[in-house]
Amino acid sequence: MSIGDILDLSTPGSRLLAGLSMEQLHSSTSSIDAYEACRDVASAAHQLGCKGLLVPAATQLGETLALFPANLSDVDRPVLVESEIWDGLPPDPRGSAKSHLRLV
Repeated sequence: MSIGDILDLSTPGSRLLAGLSMEQLHSSTSSIDAYEACRDVASAAHQLGCKGLLVPAATQLGETLALFPANLSDVDRPVLVESEIWDGLPPDPRGSAKSHLRLV
């Protein structure tokens, strides 16, 4: 997928410019202040015509791309190319990570 005009908040510098911290992005949904800060940045990006946001995933595993459908042109809209029905969920990727701690 290749879409321009995405507000990329995946770097510390871009989060600093937007006034957001990792703590706010990873906060609980019950944290009203953090929720409002994130919502304000997303609302501003939408109003300025950005096509979406790229943010660190709340799971702390990778990134999340959120698109603003109203700001997408027809050529920017994702197209379903394949559908697959799962019988269950895949294994939790957090459990498969090897430990990086080594005792010496």
